[in-house]
Amino acid sequence: MAASPIPLFQEPRVKADNYANLNGHTYHYILGQPHNGSYRATVFLIHGWPDLSAGWRYQIPMLIDCNLRVVALDMMGYGETDAPRVPPHSIHLYGFKRAADDIEELARQLGSSKIILGDHDWGGAVVYRVAQYKPWLVTALFSVCTPYPQLTSTYRSTKDIVQLSAPQFAYQLHLASGEIEDTLKTRVQIRQFLNSIYGGKSPTGEVAFNPYKGFDFEVSAKAEKTRLVDDNVSECRHISTRPYILNCETYAA
Repeated sequence: MAASPIPLFQEPRVKADNYANLNGHTYHYILGQPHNGSYRATVFLIHGWPDLSAGWRYQIPMLIDCNLRVVALDMMGYGETDAPRVPPHSIHLYGFKRAADDIEELARQLGSSKIILGDHDWGGAVVYRVAQYKPWLVTALFSVCTPYPQLTSTYRSTKDIVQLSAPQFAYQLHLASGEIEDTLKTRVQIRQFLNSIYGGKSPTGEVAFNPYKGFDFEVSAKAEKTRLVDDNVSECRHISTRPYILNCETYAA
């Protein structure tokens, strides 16, 4: 791992502001490659929630040093990538098949018939399915902190999963309820939300985010600054109604 994050707008090997129309929607992505433009493979990095393409700012320079071209996307609904509202748009825009199609299309536009695919957090739910939908595209895959979810023939709702096997996913029910965006209206509130998600605690040690319950707005308002996110990282403008969907301004450092 690199010793410090790259300054995305100063690192000469990295172009932070790239945009592509992928199957009718605009995606933002970071592109990094060795100085001489020669690389042995292309790796796509898929972030989790709540995160952005620039969450990979520690890893991008290390991968370039390994003679790789690096593509880190803001996924649908995040950052500077389009965030179609549901409704009126179909929820399938945020599905695995759509993500697989869009990743394949960006690879095609960048001239890559094969890619290495990596993820962090809920990005794992994406990359495993991309490899299954597009086995001809993915030559290798790595996942950070996300186990492989086996395919099943029976649909299970998030509520069923929480009740039957994974109570730690109850926070997703809260995120999908609509209460988050109905309550968080100001930039300060959104910043405190992120601060709390990343471990900020109240002066008495209370946590605002509990994966088994959801989010506590009163505790969040009192949360002290987390050590995990600096001021340049937590600048945000919108939180969507859907789990995993966070729309933030690009990291500055």
